[in-house]
Amino acid sequence: MKRKGERYLSLRFWLLRSDAWKSLPAISRALSLELAARYNGSNNGRISYSVREGADALNVTKDTTARYLKILQDRGFIACTKRGAFSLKTTRDASEWRLTEYDSDFPPAHATKDFMCWQPPEPDTNDGPKFKTRYDPSDRTVRRIGPHGMTYRTVNAENGQNGTTHQTVRGRN
Repeated sequence: MKRKGERYLSLRFWLLRSDAWKSLPAISRALSLELAARYNGSNNGRISYSVREGADALNVTKDTTARYLKILQDRGFIACTKRGAFSLKTTRDASEWRLTEYDSDFPPAHATKDFMCWQPPEPDTNDGPKFKTRYDPSDRTVRRIGPHGMTYRTVNAENGQNGTTHQTVRGRN
């Protein structure tokens, strides 16, 4: 039985105020709305949505779409009910999704609202660097050497490796 009238998408206030929603990047929020727009009231658990469709809808790459769908899964907004497959010769099946905010239709079950239980990760309390790209120079395990390549230098008696020498030598790479 098809309903007549205008379709709309409802964003409940308690969902918008949840910690999980507040932590979502903008692209994940947009993907959530794209998936919710495909929910017709009787297909939750079989909402077909591929990474390629998400990339086209949001004008981003497929890898970006996959990364932000994973964030939606990790936060508990969506659950994958059937993993998609792409085979050039046989099938082109998109993944099927269930929105945890609504009751599941396949199989019938109550809404789990997993995102309401999500907690932000605990901050790292160690005194190490804040960024992974930064390092503490005192933690160096290999002694620092000069630039790479051929060098020409004068070796003095205190610097000689095989006895004393006072001549210009060719360094090694």
